[in-house]
Amino acid sequence: MDVQARIEASFADLGPRLKQAARYVLDHPEDVALHSLRSLAARAEVAPATLSRLARAVDCEDYEAFRKTFQDRLTERSFTARARILQDAAAGGVVQDQARAMVGNLDRFLAGGAQGAIDAAAEDLLAADSVLVIGMLGSFSLAVYAQYVAGMALPNWSLLRIQGGSLADRLYDLSAGDAVLAFSSAPYARATVLACREARGRGARVVAVTDRRSSPLARLAHVPLVAGAGSPSFFPSLGAQFAVLEGLLATLLRKAGAPALDKLQSVERKRRAYREFWDEDEENSPVN
Repeated sequence: MDVQARIEASFADLGPRLKQAARYVLDHPEDVALHSLRSLAARAEVAPATLSRLARAVDCEDYEAFRKTFQDRLTERSFTARARILQDAAAGGVVQDQARAMVGNLDRFLAGGAQGAIDAAAEDLLAADSVLVIGMLGSFSLAVYAQYVAGMALPNWSLLRIQGGSLADRLYDLSAGDAVLAFSSAPYARATVLACREARGRGARVVAVTDRRSSPLARLAHVPLVAGAGSPSFFPSLGAQFAVLEGLLATLLRKAGAPALDKLQSVERKRRAYREFWDEDEENSPVN
């Protein structure tokens, strides 16, 4: 039974103030997902403590766990529906709410044995003959960043690109000695799920950065790194997943040893030789 069903089932037994809070929550489930505790309490015309009591009354550990169930359900809805809800919301607090959501997503990841999971992921990726990085749609930025940074220090990292070709072409050479690092959050990119399924079928190790333990990537992965993407905005928040990725990249470099430093030094030297970085001495130079 989900939280809304539990509220309905227990409604008759609630006290007057809890009933007022419950009635607002049942009538405005999107507000629970999109607004902070204090903001929602003001809308429902109850004290914040009343909402916390309601959460515990329906067997949620605390208000944040209660709110997350509404956020998870909202994530499954269309972007347009979420954008409409966002535009209808009262003005103010958008930046703060977004930042709190991102920090909350990351805190939940850190509470679940984060370093052990990242260490396991790093060991799988370092042991692989090659690593294929996969991210489509909204997660493409994560994949590009992962390949760019890891590729500076580690050998045989490549980014899955299917423009002008097919998914099958890029996965054909994957074998049991390889690994895949994949990114996707709800709604999950079909190509990413299919690629992970194919990689696993070929014996490659799969590391996935995703938003839920129930996600198709988490079920396919040998090592799932689960960082929520709950957000008061219309689009999933990738902030926590970027933090997880940065932690993974730092762990990879720490474990990779001297060969990684040698490659990084060589890459950096060539990039400076090709003048790929802005030089402050050029500040006053004429534009050609």
